[in-house]
Amino acid sequence: ANPAAFEHAATDLQNDKDFVLSLVEKKPAVLGVLPGQFFEDLPLLLAAVEIDAAAFGRAPVALRRDRGVVAAVAEKRAAALEHADCELRCDRDFMLGQVHANASALAYCSEDLRKDRAFNLAALAQNSMVVNHVEARLWADEDFVLEALKVDREALCHAADELKSDRNFVARAVARQGQSLRYASADLQADRELVLAAVQDDPASLAWATEALRGDEALVLAAVKESGMALQYASAFLRDDPELVLQAASCNAAALRFASETLRRDRDFVNRVVQKNVAALGHADGALRSDPEFVVRIVAQQADGIQYAADKLLQDLSFLLRAVRQIGEVLNFVPAELRASSTFVVAAVHMNPAAYQFAPRSLQTDPVVVGAAEHAGARLAKDLPAEMLRTRGVPLQRLWGAGGTSEANEKGSRIAWEWDRLSKLSDKALQDECGMLGVEGEACMEWYGRDAVAGYLKKIALWRELPLHEIRKEFEPGMLPAWALNLHQGATVRISEDFFSVGNIKLKQGLRGRIEQIDQTGDFRIKFDGPAFVNANEQHGTQWVYKKDLDTGKMAVVDDEEQRQVLFEHLQVNLFASVYEKRKCVPVRELASFASANAVLERWEALSQMTQTQLGDEFFKLLGIRPESDVNRTLLEAQLRDAAVWTKLPLPGLQRVHEEKKLALPGQQLMWATGDELKSKLLDRLLATLCTDLYAAKGLDPKALGSIQAASDLLASWARVDKMRVSELRQECSRLGIAAAAGTAESEMRSRVKLVSQWSALPFDALREECWKMGLRSAYFRSTDFDGSRAKLIHEAIVFKWGSCENGGPTKGYPQPMPPKRTAAAPRQEAAAQSQPKEEGPEEDEEEPEWRKDATARPNAAFNWPPPPPPAPRPSVPRAVARSLETLLLPVDASLTDVKKAYRNLALKYHPDKNSKDVEDVVTQHFREVREAYEALLTYFDEPG
Repeated sequence: ANPAAFEHAATDLQNDKDFVLSLVEKKPAVLGVLPGQFFEDLPLLLAAVEIDAAAFGRAPVALRRDRGVVAAVAEKRAAALEHADCELRCDRDFMLGQVHANASALAYCSEDLRKDRAFNLAALAQNSMVVNHVEARLWADEDFVLEALKVDREALCHAADELKSDRNFVARAVARQGQSLRYASADLQADRELVLAAVQDDPASLAWATEALRGDEALVLAAVKESGMALQYASAFLRDDPELVLQAASCNAAALRFASETLRRDRDFVNRVVQKNVAALGHADGALRSDPEFVVRIVAQQADGIQYAADKLLQDLSFLLRAVRQIGEVLNFVPAELRASSTFVVAAVHMNPAAYQFAPRSLQTDPVVVGAAEHAGARLAKDLPAEMLRTRGVPLQRLWGAGGTSEANEKGSRIAWEWDRLSKLSDKALQDECGMLGVEGEACMEWYGRDAVAGYLKKIALWRELPLHEIRKEFEPGMLPAWALNLHQGATVRISEDFFSVGNIKLKQGLRGRIEQIDQTGDFRIKFDGPAFVNANEQHGTQWVYKKDLDTGKMAVVDDEEQRQVLFEHLQVNLFASVYEKRKCVPVRELASFASANAVLERWEALSQMTQTQLGDEFFKLLGIRPESDVNRTLLEAQLRDAAVWTKLPLPGLQRVHEEKKLALPGQQLMWATGDELKSKLLDRLLATLCTDLYAAKGLDPKALGSIQAASDLLASWARVDKMRVSELRQECSRLGIAAAAGTAESEMRSRVKLVSQWSALPFDALREECWKMGLRSAYFRSTDFDGSRAKLIHEAIVFKWGSCENGGPTKGYPQPMPPKRTAAAPRQEAAAQSQPKEEGPEEDEEEPEWRKDATARPNAAFNWPPPPPPAPRPSVPRAVARSLETLLLPVDASLTDVKKAYRNLALKYHPDKNSKDVEDVVTQHFREVREAYEALLTYFDEPG
């Protein structure tokens, strides 16, 4: 109550240090009545200062001049420095030490030090937090701020506002520290010269430029030349610029991560980037990093690229051995556990003797590895005589390639040595050999027996050396998969007879070249060996040729390593197929790889261990809806097992299952679906067979909604609507623009919100069809799903069905719908009319149509339109013309202008940049159909009459 009462306390209490400190903590004013000897005790003084910095002011002068005591006190409370001796507070070195420990000590320096520019800069160098304690007048000093930027790049943040708006000063600031652009005024952040100066100092300062400048190509190019990571701050359209991204990724591989998805998925572009910076492969699209053909192509150029492949490839032994066979140095970059495995190293050395020098030193002295290396070296050092090879059953005549007899003997010797090695292997070693192929060795030995497995491995050793034209002969007639015969980049072709290229250049018989690029129509660009031909005054090394010239025999494929590898793997799958198909019922031939088959087996095993509740959860994760409560467990597991197979099937396998189930998409839908989109559509249609009835019971049709995901999202949306209270329903109706008067029933409001959410989930074509069935006619029927057309059409449907929220009239901001289109003339008649010159003269006044005069239209309709009049008879055209128009997605009354526009759109749809290799055959077929239909229609329109 009264601190002075302490003077009258008992002596023993006044001498009780703990008691006194507790009093000071509760009532700091007690410090004023404490006797002087209390502050002479250093431990007591430090404890008191920790409670109240003013306690140091009661300390004796000798203590307040003692550097050690003042430093100890300042460590407890920096504010105590205010009571230190003036000489210490003016001591530059002493105070810098205190600032280093605690930035707030700057506030208690002497007035001269606080004004001293050099001292404050030194303090900034000691402790960056000092910026919060520097006097405001220094932050208005240009020279001080510029010097501070050398110490702290955030210094401009504390500068005076007039400096942040001073162009000359900011120009000097960003030249010293580019990040200063962040704190410049908005108008200066839009100054191109200032931003360029900032970017040249620190490319990351591009992040603080305006959106317009981040789309400036020259400015962004200057930034990425300094640091590729600046690409992340560029505008979206610049991150889709191949040359800009290439320069950025060359500087910093991680820059590829900020490129557009289109570029990160573009094989040719990623290949170009990897040639500049191999580490960029680690930032490419996951699908490319998981593509064995693409990664092998990269590894052939740079062995260290293997370490940036997807994890699933780095765990695929057959893939790694294939890469080692191509270039031995790959062994240096495989996962550490495999590189340390003697079994894998031995297999690698057998594949490629050059791999021995890249094995770990500890294994280079391992007897097994040394023996494998000596064996491989012996077979390379000396080829066996041809007669001996023939005697041992090696088909030398099938091994001839471009190298002739010497190449055949070399390959034959490798086969003979490999046969000898396989003959000497134990059962365990044979199982390991099967494991290297990706097949379970123990299951193979149990199913086929030792002799059969050894025979199969010897057959694989022969296939590994066969040229492309011979490996094709291993397939029975009609069993060669069409999708496996697609050409690949890097294939070598030979001109069999003279013909002209796309560029009208004559290609002479005997020319050889390498395929550099293939478009989605199957046409390809060849780089010929040496100066092949001359056109005018310019020499050309590459030419585009049509695929039809290859199909008609004018060219022949001499070598295609990727195609040969695809066929080789297909043969291996066929060889060991029965162990999967008959023993475990896994359709490995359809899955086309052991890796996919093993993944399916692993999934099946996991499903077999699950309870019915867990199976229901898996069903829900996959299809977005729960199965019926009384569903049989066996049936549920079987459905999930089928789904596990479908998700691993390649595109041809999905198409075949579709045909079996009679679920094939209409031809025109297939035409629009390309690449991953096509595969996703086919898989979605298959999965829909498992849940269509379940969704139908909820009033939903996944097929109409376009996908299972859309149906699942809509069902979840409906569930949220069902949980809404009445007040929330009214708010939702208001947000959507749904008319709901005060007396509207809760169930009616709920059904209206659900219906609008269903309209929002429908594909745009289905939405237009739904509106047509309601009787709504809209200007947006002839639009597409962009620029807000969907939202505007849904708004019209809401007003048409339930009226406007305000007064039932048309909503402002929406254009009035077009009147019903008049019946079009037959295509030929329209074409003839277009060719006739238009007669000049006043236009006749058109009589207002009856539907516009009709006053009995629906009162709450947005535009007071009645239902549509009955359609007029459609024009009659020949059946062949109707089919051609259907191919181009056109009605039978389409005009010549419509035909040209539709063909142009479809041609752009199938541009090479928009499709991937796995759908090459499908896209080629559709493009051919479109081109033939277009040519037929041009002929039709040109005919007289």
